[in-house]
Amino acid sequence: MRAGFATKGEAEAEKAKLQDDKAEGKFVEPSRLTVALYLESWRKGLELEDLRPNTREEWDGYVRNHLSRLGPIRLQQLSVQHILDCYAELRRSGNQRTGGGLSPKSVWNVHLCLSRALKDAVKRRLLADNPARGAIRPPKDKPDIQFWTSVEFTRFLAWNVGRGDLHDVALYQLAVQTGMRRGELLGLRWSDIDWEARTLTIRQSLSVRRQGVARYGPPKTRSSRRTIDLSGESAAALTVWGWFQDRHRREWAELYQDSGLVFCHENGVAHDPRHVDRRFLKHVAGAGVKRIRFHDLRHSSAVIGLRELGEWPDEVSKRLGHESVGFTLDTYSHLLPQRGKEIASEFDRLVEKRRAA
Repeated sequence: MRAGFATKGEAEAEKAKLQDDKAEGKFVEPSRLTVALYLESWRKGLELEDLRPNTREEWDGYVRNHLSRLGPIRLQQLSVQHILDCYAELRRSGNQRTGGGLSPKSVWNVHLCLSRALKDAVKRRLLADNPARGAIRPPKDKPDIQFWTSVEFTRFLAWNVGRGDLHDVALYQLAVQTGMRRGELLGLRWSDIDWEARTLTIRQSLSVRRQGVARYGPPKTRSSRRTIDLSGESAAALTVWGWFQDRHRREWAELYQDSGLVFCHENGVAHDPRHVDRRFLKHVAGAGVKRIRFHDLRHSSAVIGLRELGEWPDEVSKRLGHESVGFTLDTYSHLLPQRGKEIASEFDRLVEKRRAA
């Protein structure tokens, strides 16, 4: 119980509140623990939790690079205003590479990490409540989706065919035809492909590669565990690449590290996902096409399917491994052609046809 009350009545009221909190199981022992020390302990505890390696890596970065601004504050004195001031600073100068501000979406991701950490503090009886809960709302403005049309992708793929790198041809072909995530592509094994049915099944994802050690995890969500049909061109590109990979295996002999991966280095070692991103950007520049990220190949797959192939939203949602068709529509519906007038006119023609019948 704190000291320094102005009146005896205030002291009695505080005493009554503490008694009520104890009775309701809400009492928290006073502590001088700082936010920095708590977050460090919480971060180490994540190793024991069943989290995707990417999530653990991201949260670790948020704690070290962004939430350190809250470090000197005592955990039990952390207020909503402290948190809002931290987020405002991140929006001004939170980007570690450029020194500029973080986007609203990036600040929201940091907020989700802090909210989870403080929620755990409440569970551990270190806090009475979570000051981050409801501090900010998710950003309304969505970033513009970057994608290629089939014309742009075909031009890019033709340039890579001209380079003669069969690994990259198969990788890019599969990325756009299936819409697989980067980690799903880099975690794909030959045993995941059913050549007779011409399908592949996503069972694992490559998250990160640190100090030469690849870390795999389950697909992002339950709906990410899916089977996708392969096009004839994709199956052919994989087949040809498989022949060349066999040649690499023979050339490296006992030095070849055979992990069964479809996409890997010549010696069988798993790719560093960040290296794949950088290599892709070099190829984009070389091909002279619109600059997009590797992840945007997934967006390209969705948009080509919806706009050019007439694929139904539920089919695209299942192929991409989205949690719901609603998410797919929310993400891509604004990129689809508006057919209101066409449908209205078609309705009149349909009714007139029925009258005539």
